[in-house]
Amino acid sequence: GGAALPGSPTTGFALVTTFELRAHGWTDEESDLPLSYGFEFERFAGDAAITLADVQTLLALGDLTLAEGAGGSARVRVLDTYGASALARIPLSVGLPPTLVCTELVALLEKAELRVLTGASSAAKQRLQALADAYGTQLASCDGGEVDAFAAGSNASLPIINRMLAVSADASASAISTQPSRRQSAGVLATVLVNSNTLNGAAQAEGGAQLAALAKQSAKGGGADDDTANALVRALGFVLVANTTRASAEQCIATLAAAVATAASLTRALVAGALAGEQ
Repeated sequence: GGAALPGSPTTGFALVTTFELRAHGWTDEESDLPLSYGFEFERFAGDAAITLADVQTLLALGDLTLAEGAGGSARVRVLDTYGASALARIPLSVGLPPTLVCTELVALLEKAELRVLTGASSAAKQRLQALADAYGTQLASCDGGEVDAFAAGSNASLPIINRMLAVSADASASAISTQPSRRQSAGVLATVLVNSNTLNGAAQAEGGAQLAALAKQSAKGGGADDDTANALVRALGFVLVANTTRASAEQCIATLAAAVATAASLTRALVAGALAGEQ
């Protein structure tokens, strides 16, 4: 039993305010322990929830950077050792982010890079998703500014989208591959790819590679859940438009077909139709 999900604060601004959620007062029969907690964010009432972190045994989740949303809520899904769950939520309003120039966007991205380096992959992915959601097409015209922090020995600066994809790859690689972590990674990848509006060749290749890797991981893990599959398909749609090589498109579609085979809301016909459109 239990019903508490205090948040601090309950209002703020995208990419500026740091939020913390705490699951207090949850108890269960001793035989059902330990409890674990999955934190999520519903940006707008009725929206699909964004996974904020992998399921954890810790009662609190801090260092949250959220995308803009009004009338939504934060929620915690509490699971016992047998998988039975209960849900609690708290209203959470996140206002529009401030207007920023490219150098300020790069500075926000560097904070995400730092979180990967310190082992906080979920926090890095949260920041990436909020950044891509808030500034979308503006990012396509921004240079990454600094030397790529994840390419040892390189002296070349990257477009900011390429750096974001590099952070996405490293954040996913540093996290244990579980269904919640894959769901979060798929949502981040879809947001970065789709909201960027345009990709150079290197970004197309990197986005397609990450999409294929997530699809393979999902297939090994028993298939993608609906949220993961929908995010993968949304990202795939953009890769198919952006990527001019049919071989790459076929590889993405083939791996995605295996991943979404068990997802209730998708069928192989959808994947076959996407491939037919490339012919």
